Amino acid sequence: MLGIRITYDDNRTVAARASGSFHSLDPPTIRNSRPTLQPTNTLVMRHLNIRAASFTSGSDAAIIDAIAQIGLVSTIFSSVYQRIVVRRCRYLDYAKAQECYERSAAVGNTNAMVSLGVMFHNGLLGARDYVKARAWFEQAASAGNANAMDWIGSYYESGLGVARDFAEARRWYEKAAGAGYSWAQHHRGMMYYFGKGVPKDYGAAQFAKAAAAGNGASMVQLGLMSINGFGTARDPAAARASYEKAVSAGNLDAMQWLANMLDQGSGGPADHARAARLLLEAAKRGHGGARTALAGPLSFVTAQTRIALKGQLARLGHYSGAIDDLWDNAARATYHAYVKDEVAARRDQVGCLSFQEVHPTVSAKEAAQTQLPPGFKINPAIGVQKEGLLLRQTPVVSGSELADAQAGLDARTGEPIVTFRLNAEGTRKFATYTRDNIGRPFAIVLEG
Repeated sequence: MLGIRITYDDNRTVAARASGSFHSLDPPTIRNSRPTLQPTNTLVMRHLNIRAASFTSGSDAAIIDAIAQIGLVSTIFSSVYQRIVVRRCRYLDYAKAQECYERSAAVGNTNAMVSLGVMFHNGLLGARDYVKARAWFEQAASAGNANAMDWIGSYYESGLGVARDFAEARRWYEKAAGAGYSWAQHHRGMMYYFGKGVPKDYGAAQFAKAAAAGNGASMVQLGLMSINGFGTARDPAAARASYEKAVSAGNLDAMQWLANMLDQGSGGPADHARAARLLLEAAKRGHGGARTALAGPLSFVTAQTRIALKGQLARLGHYSGAIDDLWDNAARATYHAYVKDEVAARRDQVGCLSFQEVHPTVSAKEAAQTQLPPGFKINPAIGVQKEGLLLRQTPVVSGSELADAQAGLDARTGEPIVTFRLNAEGTRKFATYTRDNIGRPFAIVLEG
């Protein structure tokens, strides 16, 4: 059992408890509530994705020591914090990151094992070492980490440190996909798309399964197949709809593809303002294609979208020149400054978690197969979770309204708990939402 305790700024507390597998359960549901949210009220949390503020600040040594202590609380508690730890270790230099991951791996953090494998795979600790990388992936896979299984599949597919074996690659992808890892389903689709050890059929069925689980890359692939007529009739409108869903799932490739369609009016009406916003968002979040495009003359987009880009940068306070269609050196310099500032702000952000409304009647799978309800987005499946969640884009309570997050043990039961303290605005919003939505599901969502 994992206890969750939410404390308001006036020290009133709502206790909650989650049981079973961290990633595989349903969204939490508000079972009872009163406007004042007295301590006796209980929220039953059955889906928990969290990131604690206490692991996004502090000295490197303190962070590494804290990570080592996580395993002393409980293995369940450690599993909750796996992604928190991995995110924080990522910002250390490579040697300290290695120590950080190793300390966390030693207490059973399989995501840290995967991160160590990735470091050896990418040569961040010296020369690339596929043998050591595979050893870490195999250790994580033996503990049930589906991401690690997917990595092993990619090693057999590409022949990295092992003899290339498409059948073995498919076996590992199938194992990871069976554990609910949508990326493995996507990679299976790519094997069918290119006919690697199987008859080439473009993998539409595999991509559809992964897309239904919230995988944005598969949504993009389905869009590319629709716009090019691969394995299906050419259908720009269907491609645009696939890209829309992939953007909702946070896919950066989709942002650029959809921006191109919005710029040209392909598959639907043109929308130059939104095309500009999507290009800037993709670049801000590190998409290489969008960054390369915006660093150049942008001759491939319409004049209206270049004007919209300058207008957007001006509204964001980064540009003060003429709002015309010339994407000149001054505009590019402004864009570079904007991205630099946004990346720095994103890295330094402490914002913890968000409480988001789950759509009451439409599932993520249904939305991926039909049309997204206005104002909602697909939150991709995590771990062994079979499908994503359809969440309202505007959170009920955002990370900025979380005053603190701490780990500990329940003094009465001895169970591991995570304590969140909301500020005054967060208290007001959460009280109002729980009062007005008894019996409705919501999600606690990990950012990043």
